[in-house]
Amino acid sequence: MIGKYIKGLDKAHDCCNIHTSIFNCAMIGTFNVVVEGVKLYNYQPSISLPMKDYWFVELIKGKQSWFGWAIRDKTSRQPLDLLEILTKEKLPDMLKEGNINVIIHQRWTNEQITLWAKDKYWFQTFPFSPVKKADSLFVWKAIKDRINWSGEKVLDIGSHYGFFSLKASEAGAKVIGVETNRRSIEMARTIQKNIVHQDVIFQSEESEENFDVILYLSVHHQIDPTYEKLLFTIKRLKLKTNKHLFVELILPPMFPKNTKMTSEVIDKMVGGRILTTYKHNVRGERRIYWIGK
Repeated sequence: MIGKYIKGLDKAHDCCNIHTSIFNCAMIGTFNVVVEGVKLYNYQPSISLPMKDYWFVELIKGKQSWFGWAIRDKTSRQPLDLLEILTKEKLPDMLKEGNINVIIHQRWTNEQITLWAKDKYWFQTFPFSPVKKADSLFVWKAIKDRINWSGEKVLDIGSHYGFFSLKASEAGAKVIGVETNRRSIEMARTIQKNIVHQDVIFQSEESEENFDVILYLSVHHQIDPTYEKLLFTIKRLKLKTNKHLFVELILPPMFPKNTKMTSEVIDKMVGGRILTTYKHNVRGERRIYWIGK
């Protein structure tokens, strides 16, 4: 669908506090887009409340995408082809010029999700995963209540199918998930657009900027099996982290060619607080660390 930005009355910014409890963070709004011939109520809302509905929308210009939520008060008399879009971050002025491709994403039914998921490879475990491998929810519970995620900039390194990225976004964070495997990124985006409506940016390259929170969960053994580069990596991530760094490691390393790499040595390298140690369902014992500033 093709839409165009139209200028509002610049009063919506003062009214966005009512949406904070829905998205767990302060929202920016509204960015008004007219999509001629579209009636919002022909689409199922992502969130439906007694007085308000929210639709998960994607705005596309060139090769770039931005996500937000079109909102509508059920007593509103606004035209149904007008999308008043809320976002966690201000949308760029470039979207105000020319046409914008607009997609209103619809959630799949439970039957569609089951059919799609049944023959896919799963490691991170979602509620709809037919095979339970990594205990992703256990890991999330170990870290989620340690900090306030609302409004924080989060980098999820090795985001895989996006479990932790999507959870952090749901908690109110502004999230970038980095994954070098193209198939994994496509799976994460499929889950994002059709099952879990969250405004995560999934990409293949790590940003150079600093982040409030960095997630480095069960990644290191895939790129450095002997942990010979672990100390360097942790130092680099600490420099890149403004507030909180969460690290999950297999202990001891999967391929312990270096016999000096004991759990005690690794603990010293990582530093911070040990949150938990647990037996993974598939591979090894794992330890989760929290390094705060």
